[in-house]
Amino acid sequence: MKEAKKTLIQRSLLLIILVIFPILSYYYLSLGRNYYKENMEMLKPKANVQDFAFINSKGDSIDYKNAFGKLTLFHFINDPCEAKCQTSIQALRRVENQFSKTERVQIVSLYTNQNKLNKPPKKGKSKDVWEWIKTDSMEVVSFQNDLYQVVSDGYSNGSIALVDDKLKVRNYYNGNDSVDVNLLIRHMAMILPKETKRDPGIPDATEMK
Repeated sequence: MKEAKKTLIQRSLLLIILVIFPILSYYYLSLGRNYYKENMEMLKPKANVQDFAFINSKGDSIDYKNAFGKLTLFHFINDPCEAKCQTSIQALRRVENQFSKTERVQIVSLYTNQNKLNKPPKKGKSKDVWEWIKTDSMEVVSFQNDLYQVVSDGYSNGSIALVDDKLKVRNYYNGNDSVDVNLLIRHMAMILPKETKRDPGIPDATEMK
């Protein structure tokens, strides 16, 4: 009786190893491949970042060369910084802290001269990652239109554009939506550049394809 029970257990284990385990492994691998494929489809390049130059809150110049070789989040504050604006700022604080150990990520928030946001919020855990640009409203809108040229439904106050290390716009997110921000963090992890090399022969932004 004991031998028969032992044989049954052995056969059951063998069945699990030879049949059930490979099926489950294939199923989970398929889910992973589909997840990756779906997300990379969302991250197909949508526009090229045109040449730009802004002055940050310290008086330093921020241009396309500063963005080359990094993931850059362009964050737009078009209207008075009220509830929605503050929501997107807090969301980006979470993103900043999530990637605080890498120098391959930077955030650039652009707000207009007419905005009531008088000074940038205090820094999070990371150093020199978040640039605040106060500039003319028309300049902000013009730059935003360049980045969002393929978006048919427009953009909202607190919107975020994810730009890769080759200065290509990969996707757009609503900084006021926690689900969108979570998606942004996952997407950033997927396309984060492996090295921080500054090519001395950086091409002109208008020549990038």
